[in-house]
This record gives sequence, C-alpha cells and structure tokens, in this order.
Amino acid sequence: MTVNSKATTISHDIFQSQKTITTPENRTLTTQYDPNTLLTERVSIPGLYDMSYGYDTRGRLSSVNTNTRMTEFTYNAQGFLESITDPEDHTATYDYDPVGRVTGVNRPDGSTVGFTYDRNGNMTVLTNPSTVSHGFGYNRVNLNSSYQTPISGGYQYVYDKDRRLIQTIFPSGAQINNLYDKTRLTRIQTPEGNIDYTYLCGTKVGSITKGTNTITYGYDGSLVTSETLSGALNQTLSYSYNSDFKLAGFSYAGSSENYTYDKDGLLTGAGSFTITRNIQNGLPESVTDNALNLSRSFNGYGEIDSQDFTISSSLTSWDLTRDNAGRITAKTETVDGITSNYIYTYDPMGRRLTATKDGALVEDYSYDLAGTRTHEINTLRGISRSLAYSDEDHLITAGTVTYQYDYDGFLARKTDGSDITEYDYSS
Repeated sequence: MTVNSKATTISHDIFQSQKTITTPENRTLTTQYDPNTLLTERVSIPGLYDMSYGYDTRGRLSSVNTNTRMTEFTYNAQGFLESITDPEDHTATYDYDPVGRVTGVNRPDGSTVGFTYDRNGNMTVLTNPSTVSHGFGYNRVNLNSSYQTPISGGYQYVYDKDRRLIQTIFPSGAQINNLYDKTRLTRIQTPEGNIDYTYLCGTKVGSITKGTNTITYGYDGSLVTSETLSGALNQTLSYSYNSDFKLAGFSYAGSSENYTYDKDGLLTGAGSFTITRNIQNGLPESVTDNALNLSRSFNGYGEIDSQDFTISSSLTSWDLTRDNAGRITAKTETVDGITSNYIYTYDPMGRRLTATKDGALVEDYSYDLAGTRTHEINTLRGISRSLAYSDEDHLITAGTVTYQYDYDGFLARKTDGSDITEYDYSS
C-alpha cells in the first residue's frame, strides 16, 4: 500500500505461519501464528522483547509473556474470566450472577468491589471496598436517568423522544438544559447564561458563543484551519497540514511553530527541537535544539530506563530499575554532580508505600480500603499528616487543613488556620 509515495508492505509466509508489516521507514512488526487455529502466538518488534501468547484448549487467551513478565488468565466452568494474575503474582478474581454479569471484583489487596443489576442488565448499585454504595437509575429505554451519591444527593437526567439528553438536574436544584434543532445541539442553558452553537455544512461547528465571547472555526474539508476568538480576547489561531493530514504548522499572536514527521508519521521536529528516533522501533531517543539535549534509553519493554538532560554540560541524569509490573523500584539520580539513590515500594494495588533516599526513609504512605491515602510522611517536604475522607471520597481533613463541599459535591471552602479560601463554579 502506497500513500503519498510512502509504501507499507505486508508479506505473508504461509509455510512459516508468519506475517510481516514493513513501514515506509523500514521498521518491521512480525506476527507468528498457529497454522491450525490462526491464533497469534508471538509478536516481534526489533529492539524490543517478543510478546508471546498462550491459549487453553478452547482457544481462550491464558497467558501473555514478555521476557520475564507474564500475565495469566483463568476461566470458570461457564467460560467467564475467573482470574487475572499480573507479573508480580498479584491476582484479581471475578464473581458472576447466573446470567454472566460481574457481581464482584476481588482485588489483590483483599478488598472487593460489588455490582448489582436490574432485569435489563443495567448496573444499579456500585459498592466500593469500604461498602459505600452509589446508585444508578434508568428509564424505559435503558438510558441513565439518575445517580444517587452516598451523601450529596441525587442527579437527574431527562431525555427527549430521540433519546437526546435535554436536562441535567443537580442535587442543589441547579439545572442545565440542552436545546436542539432537528439533529444538532444549538444551545446549552445554564444558570450563568447560554452557550450557543452555529453550524456550517452538516455537523461542523461554525461558532460557539457565550455572552460576549465567540470562537469561530474555519475548515479545509474536515480539518480545522483556524479558530478566531472575539470578545475578551481577539486573536486567531491558524493551523496548516501536510499531505498526510498531520499538523504541519501552528501560528498565534504573531508567532508560529512548524512540525515535521518521518515517513511513518512519527513526530521528528517541533519548532526548534529535533526528535531522533530509534531506527528499528521509532522510540524517541533524543530531543535537541541549539542548546538543550535530552537523551533517553529504553529497556526491552519500551519503558524509559535512563535519561540525561544537558545544556552545554550535564544538569541532571537518572537510571531506573523496574519490577515486573513496570513500576519504578530504584532510581539513581545525579543533579549538578551530586548522586542520590532512591528505593520505592508498593502495595499489591500498585500504590506507593515508601521511598528511601540513600538509605533513609523520606516518604511513607497508608491507604484505606477504597484506595484513598490516609497518612502521609514526606521528610523532604516537611510533611507528616493524616487525611480523612467522606463516604464520597471527598477529602475532609489533611492534617490541620479542613475542606467543605457544596450540595453538588464541589469543593466550596478550604480552611487552613486563619486562612480561608472559598470556591465558586460555573455549570
């Protein structure tokens, strides 16, 4: 297949049960499959570890293996997914009702998320690991018509006969109304005022107006070529594209930036910056301009394992070690010639537990069953505090700082000693 003189080829070796895609930059992706079932067995990209796939006797995916990282899947007697075990040997299991709907997710930390359904299969209750429930209601055509929060109250959603959302009612009683012509949204009515939409051909938005402020759009076919702002700000943003319809230029307020790409469509230049990519797989290995140089290396999983940032001389660099889940477990960082070593630990849900710097504990965290952080120690920032939350997971206290929320669940006030910050919101 050739597009704009750039050829992508797909070769199929039936005897080797192998397919290879070769990009215009001569990068390859090779797939090995089982000739009997046609199921993919291995995917290979040069410079990265191969990914191999295992299946059970019924052709269901049972494992994904990349070098030392393996994710495993099991199924129950009814054929539904029963468990997933990640590369760190953490397992999540799934419970089902008689018709195959998930009723519970049993997570690696021992907590459970529960689900309840109506007769049409709509989820009506979600119960989090702290046994706090969120309720959902539906109309006769199974559109979400209500949401009952644990504390703040209920949201209501109203639809027209074409099943378009026409009204949202907040717990406080505030409303947002949507108005339509035969097919398109023309106005949103909010307590603060209206937002009006005009259209060009079909469903292309021509302008959006709120009060005295308007954004007008220009197009070349389906591509946006300009955004003209009038009102509080009077400026035009202009966009140009290359023959592959990728953004080639952007201008605003007398300044402009240009963008370049390789034959595979990967970004290689942005303004004064040049991006150099790995010849085999396209990963970005360096970013440079006249002064700055950012260089990176990647491991076989495609994850960054080192970075060096220089302006004439090295400013900062680091090397990373990861566990089988891809999380950073160790970092050696050099800043202005001073080297520090960090070690990180995580709980079974992947949440940060501790961090040490040169052997000394500098971060320590605790979490509740819902996953919200309940205690934090950060010696580098001078922080040691407990945190408390509402049943809606709103932060209520963080040390001596308290937070209050309005009827709709939005943060309304923050109190820090004698300092009070109040917040107002638009709809």
